[in-house]
Amino acid sequence: MDLLETEQRVVVRVDWKGYQTLIELVGEQPRLRLTYDRGELEIMTTSNEHERKKSVIGRLLECLMLELGQDFVCGGSQTFQRQDLDRGIEPDECYWIQHGRDVVEMVRYDPERYPPPDLAVEVEVSRGLLNRIGIYGAMRVPEIWLWTAQEELHILCLTSEESYVEQSASPTFPGFDPQVLARFARQGGTQMTSRVLHSFRDWLRNR
Repeated sequence: MDLLETEQRVVVRVDWKGYQTLIELVGEQPRLRLTYDRGELEIMTTSNEHERKKSVIGRLLECLMLELGQDFVCGGSQTFQRQDLDRGIEPDECYWIQHGRDVVEMVRYDPERYPPPDLAVEVEVSRGLLNRIGIYGAMRVPEIWLWTAQEELHILCLTSEESYVEQSASPTFPGFDPQVLARFARQGGTQMTSRVLHSFRDWLRNR
């Protein structure tokens, strides 16, 4: 099935049971993102621009971690559900880094057994209808790399009040300027992904 040129979003009212039913119906459909926040469900169809950008950023992040010798576990865009919070979300990409060893044998995410991802990637090609950042805060995801429609990268770090504050650097990668990664991510819109990754790797190795 072809990817759309533009994203489409709709919000419907459903309870938790209805949300679970839709998750089962949608299954592993890569074109759809479901976001659930206390009775409201946003259904989004992803565009080619969205999928390409989130993949480039994810691969650049993984290249960075490999070059730094940093262990990590990829979480992709799997569904994170918290019935006690009445919320659910599917990140564009996510990683366990500091807690990678805690989930390395995980088959299915269980919030009572496993920590949330240490870092989530959010790509906003179009404005969401629900507060996804607020859902991440409620789930205590420590760090979000937010890519906006203006092709800007923002590093958001969790506070004790379950909200986020923007920082110029990432606490996960001290000494690395995230805007360098952003510069290479912008190239991902006009160049082959492999070429961008090779260039980024060379940049890292030269420094």
